Amino acid sequence: MESPGDEQPLASGIVQEISILHLFGEGIRSTDVVELSFDAARGVSGRSKGSDPSLTLPPLSLTVLPSLLFEVVLELSFAPAPDVRDTYIYTQLYYQLEGAAGFSEDFAISRKLAPGDRFQMLHFRFRAPCKSRLVRLRLDPSNVPGSFVISSAKLIVMKCEKKKRSEPSFTPVCISNYGRTGSTLLMKLLSLHPMVMCVREHPYELNIISYFLKFARLVRKAPFAGKQADLMENIWGESLCSPVGFQQWLDNDVFSKYYSMFLSTYLPDFLSLCDVSRFETAPFYIEKLPGYFMEDFTAVFPNGKIILLFRDPHKTYLSIKKFESKNEYKAWSWGKANDLELISAMMSFFAAQIQCYTNDPEQRIYLPVRYEDIVASPRGTMEKICTFIGLPFSEFFAGEVAGYFSSAPSTREFQQHQTSGGIQESRTSSWEKIPEVEKNLFYRCRKIFDTLGYPMP
Repeated sequence: MESPGDEQPLASGIVQEISILHLFGEGIRSTDVVELSFDAARGVSGRSKGSDPSLTLPPLSLTVLPSLLFEVVLELSFAPAPDVRDTYIYTQLYYQLEGAAGFSEDFAISRKLAPGDRFQMLHFRFRAPCKSRLVRLRLDPSNVPGSFVISSAKLIVMKCEKKKRSEPSFTPVCISNYGRTGSTLLMKLLSLHPMVMCVREHPYELNIISYFLKFARLVRKAPFAGKQADLMENIWGESLCSPVGFQQWLDNDVFSKYYSMFLSTYLPDFLSLCDVSRFETAPFYIEKLPGYFMEDFTAVFPNGKIILLFRDPHKTYLSIKKFESKNEYKAWSWGKANDLELISAMMSFFAAQIQCYTNDPEQRIYLPVRYEDIVASPRGTMEKICTFIGLPFSEFFAGEVAGYFSSAPSTREFQQHQTSGGIQESRTSSWEKIPEVEKNLFYRCRKIFDTLGYPMP
């Protein structure tokens, strides 16, 4: 693996593209997978019997070089068993290099699965640390029991251009928001700009900066067991320690090791999802950012910008409750015991965001934006956001924004911004849907309502 000071690769062209779907049906060895079948038209189907199923492909013999990137792209659907309650379901790809005793956790790449019948594209990108041969691939279809179908699978070999890692040549921009306040809509509109680079998969929640900041916090808790699996388990779940200076992270030996791993696996994958070919012409990278990472973000990216997104608090609360009821789980309550705790957490979050832009009157870092203003006046609001970011506001972009709002009303995506306690429903009628005890808590937060321009009904 390279150290943080070494040159970093970018994909510059496809050398070879190989269909490997048939390999799943030829001499495959499987563990905890039953009812495995292969059909040239439908693909590979099977059922995961346990929590650690695996499909090992027949032997390969492919030369790998540090100057080459390898990407395995799968089209896969997965339906978990009825009794599965896991909220984080993922698939893993392992690769084995010549001379290795077996599959190593250091050579495992995880991708989150969206349960359901629809197919999803999964990208597994890796690069060998030295010249060798790729001799085996192994796929763990899921971490829970269920049924899966692989309809296509290909291995892509790409050349790398060496590029010195230095201070970012792009401007990172993050949207800090509470759930159900319009961040997905704002990401959609900003992604229409030709100079914006972002992960363009709805709902725009594959967040490389957020992962990196959490990753950097985690590394300060060294020593580790030395396995990437242990690292990923902690990245997804633990409350981590406070951040330190970025240079201290780089100087830490343990961080250097895992930072290289991060660069060679997650970063190339995110850049591929962002369409890295636009890197030189799209110098603005935008993503959603959890509010508790704002301090980390400003320390690591001094040229970064943060959009603080707000929505009428009582309509945010109603939207969360409707979403949770519809999806039969608590999405943004974060395990709060009751609605009063949820409202308290939400209002505390809004108060913290208000404090951020109050302390930055010249708007060097923070810009407050209201969801209602985006929907009611998209051109004016997007022009204000572009000015804050430093993004040129062209008539072309204005036309793209107007085109979205003129064509989207017939779609379910846009209708969600007009109903469900959205713009069309009056504040008085929506206020009446809130129980009295919860109303009283909102009344105690009147100052936040007034500061944000939402008078109490």
